[in-house]
Amino acid sequence: MWNELFGTSDFMRSLDLAVGLDELIKTQRVVSGMIPGHITEPPTNKQVMLACFALQGEVFELAQELGWKDWKENPEMTDEQRQVIAEEFADILVFLGYLMNLIKLRTDLKTEDLADAYFAKSKKNMARFLGESGEEGYTGVVVDGEQMVMEDWWNEVPGTAVDDVE
Repeated sequence: MWNELFGTSDFMRSLDLAVGLDELIKTQRVVSGMIPGHITEPPTNKQVMLACFALQGEVFELAQELGWKDWKENPEMTDEQRQVIAEEFADILVFLGYLMNLIKLRTDLKTEDLADAYFAKSKKNMARFLGESGEEGYTGVVVDGEQMVMEDWWNEVPGTAVDDVE
């Protein structure tokens, strides 16, 4: 299963992600373009930092709405709460799209570069998580007294059976 996610289909998965990122960037560029002077070329350090802080703030707001405290009982989710969570997630996408526009203008990175970096980092992080990276300090996760390996981990992820992956 690991090879199906990060093997020969890397290029197509990366391309699909790049297309999605392009759509987010284009949409946010239109919205941001309605505000004169909102995006300058090249973006200023202040614009980039404010976009980072705004994105961070929206992630925190989503976490608050999701009831992140394990020690506190969370009542059943209402339709209103679901709507608030959807709105907070939309805010994250807004600021992510805005930040991606700024990054693209500042660095000339393509969305394909960002998608490739995402998949490479995901693969590296999973190898670290499972203790298979060879890096010092990353010993992997032990579940029920047994060291997990890549295939074991993947089989535990819902919807990742061979039949479930397109």
